[in-house]
Amino acid sequence: MLCERCDRPRATDEDRDDTKPGEAEHLCWVEWGESCEAVDWRARALAAEALVAMARKVHGPRQSWTIELLGEPVAKARPRFNSHTRKAYTPKKSANWEHDAAWEMRRAWGEKPLRCPVSLTIQAHFARPLRLVHRKHGGSLAASKPMWAQPHVSKPDSDNCIKSVCDALEKSGVVHNDSQFWSVNLTKRYAEFGEAPGVVVLMEWE
Repeated sequence: MLCERCDRPRATDEDRDDTKPGEAEHLCWVEWGESCEAVDWRARALAAEALVAMARKVHGPRQSWTIELLGEPVAKARPRFNSHTRKAYTPKKSANWEHDAAWEMRRAWGEKPLRCPVSLTIQAHFARPLRLVHRKHGGSLAASKPMWAQPHVSKPDSDNCIKSVCDALEKSGVVHNDSQFWSVNLTKRYAEFGEAPGVVVLMEWE
């Protein structure tokens, strides 16, 4: 239990028997006849605010940038090997998506590449399959029945979705190198009814 005046733990009978001289400064002994000094809570609050202000001055305000890429998300495909040229290449579907995404990012960014640590959040919205579309007996859409977003737990894998976005961000010149992403979070789900598929990218840095 803490002392209301000095904000230190109150000494117990066990502390009195076990604590050696010079090792009791972290305890409050007011119940044993010793005095304790009251805590200046206002001074403590001002000191905490000063530390926060100093941290903001050192690290600067947190900045963010977001972009939405319309179209079905495409994950990074495994490189293929050309037996004639004896060279590895990225499959066309994956290469085209990265090229188009990088072009959109470059056009929206318009700044020098970031060279600082960056936190990355990705939302991949896949087209809703027919099995998740509610229909009436006549075949028409049951618009009155909600069709909320649902988790996407099939192929492509999450790590490949992340890789395609990271490569596009590097190719576009938004970041100098995709190794700068120290924190990456991905949400992979089916789109809600009426929602277009796409990828939403959010970057945060200081």
